[in-house]
Amino acid sequence: MNKSDLIGKIATGAGLTKAQSEKALNSFIAETTAALKAGDKITLVGFGTFSTVTRAARTGRNPQTGKAIKIAEPPQGFTPQVAIIATGALSVFALQAAKQLESEGIAVSVLHMATVKPLDEEAVLAAAKEAGAIVTVEEHQRIGGLGSAVAEYLARVHPTRQEFVGVADQLGQSGTPAELVEHYGLGVQGIIQAVHRVLDHSTP
Repeated sequence: MNKSDLIGKIATGAGLTKAQSEKALNSFIAETTAALKAGDKITLVGFGTFSTVTRAARTGRNPQTGKAIKIAEPPQGFTPQVAIIATGALSVFALQAAKQLESEGIAVSVLHMATVKPLDEEAVLAAAKEAGAIVTVEEHQRIGGLGSAVAEYLARVHPTRQEFVGVADQLGQSGTPAELVEHYGLGVQGIIQAVHRVLDHSTP
């Protein structure tokens, strides 16, 4: 069930119009988000308890190599300036780019998008609202992939500055994976440059 389906269910169950139901749901989401960000705990009897915690440093897995990687604990008070939304093996480059950008004083969050369809719209919207700028990263043409899906969704619900890391309408070449990543500007430096562009409001 997506948000639109839920609005329809609320409208039917509560005898409201869809517009009224959407307003009520948006208000609930906004108030819940504000309370959780403030460190409060929300308890709904018969439904559950909601709270937020800071995830400790932990061991993850590099999706490209399968090797273990260390994931650092987010710094206290962390507010990203840019959210990188990546998919596939390039997510590891997004994490590496975020680490380098941190050393430049640029706070970046990284969201791994497991599927393009269905798109995790709630996660995309949360990332856009939190950061205010988006960079999408994919091993795909910029047209018709993750970047397009994110842009089309945000254009409807929350217009957000966005840069795209992907193949720029070019034909395929032969080479090793590492060579091709660099050839098409999909690596760490390509991602870093896209982050700088979206912060500068500039285009390549």
